[in-house]
Amino acid sequence: MPTQAQMDANRRNASHSTGPKTDEGKERSRANATTHGLTAKVVFPEDVEAAKNQRYAAYALILKPDDEIQEQDLEQAVLASLRFEHCQSCEIDRRIEIATIARDPGPEWYQQRQREAACLGKTLKRDPDIVMMTLRETPAGRAWLIGQWNELLLVLDGEGTWSDVESNRALDLMGNGKNYRPQMIKLRTPFADPMATRVLILEKLAVLKAAQCRDDADNDRLRSAHIRGLITDADAKLTLIRRYEREAQRRYDKNMTKLGKAKAAQAKAAKSQPKPVNETKPNPVVAEPVYETKPNPEVMDLGGVVVRPYSPENYPGFTEEEHNEQLRRLAKFIAKSKKEAMAK
Repeated sequence: MPTQAQMDANRRNASHSTGPKTDEGKERSRANATTHGLTAKVVFPEDVEAAKNQRYAAYALILKPDDEIQEQDLEQAVLASLRFEHCQSCEIDRRIEIATIARDPGPEWYQQRQREAACLGKTLKRDPDIVMMTLRETPAGRAWLIGQWNELLLVLDGEGTWSDVESNRALDLMGNGKNYRPQMIKLRTPFADPMATRVLILEKLAVLKAAQCRDDADNDRLRSAHIRGLITDADAKLTLIRRYEREAQRRYDKNMTKLGKAKAAQAKAAKSQPKPVNETKPNPVVAEPVYETKPNPEVMDLGGVVVRPYSPENYPGFTEEEHNEQLRRLAKFIAKSKKEAMAK
């Protein structure tokens, strides 16, 4: 049973480890377990949430989703685009990190090359020819091959022969494809004679150890390639980031394709619907009013020229005889004009 002093000490210790108390500290502590956020179903950081809302508004202004399903497809496409950009940023950061380590290589850089060679060696069974060529080109790959041949040599010295497992392993290390495997295992050649097999192993080891004189030059070449970002395919972190990048691109394409098909189906359905027929009523025919014209005794018509009868008020300064003379001249002129017009 704890004493009172121990209980008091526990209470005092507990008061110093109660976790964050402010809202800002609690928000930070919520993201303590976040590594890269590339596999999260919901993007929860505030800056990313704001970027998502801004991009969704821009996309919605152009694509104009019409229902909830289209809005969900658009939202998922926006999230995928943000993840894709985040993957690209992480890839750039990782490349910079690889280049930084390669500029001043320490034990970590050489250990990473060994891990890469071991990972590549695990794929030896799938494609022995290509994998063996790749392993022989790097110092870490040659060291891994030397270790594999030494293990097989220990088994041969201890048991005097190889089982099918060791024979298959030796064939993989020799770069023989699977097409030659059944016949060689059946005849157990070239591993039927233990002495010949031992000589074969020693020859392989001699070739690999002779190539180790190029280790320094090959390491310098690898470092230069890493600094320039040319050889990063074997990096596990970069491979994982690229896988997430491809997945984000696939989700973006999938959701945008679904949204595009839905919009196309809506447009086709709207186009196939018959247009409404407008019922138009005939306009009522309104009869034009007929005006009765009565002859005006106060005017006379001379071939379209209206002349008022003579009076001193109508023609001041003219006598009646002068007025009549002007009328006769006017009548002759009109008649002559009509004849010329008809002749033409």
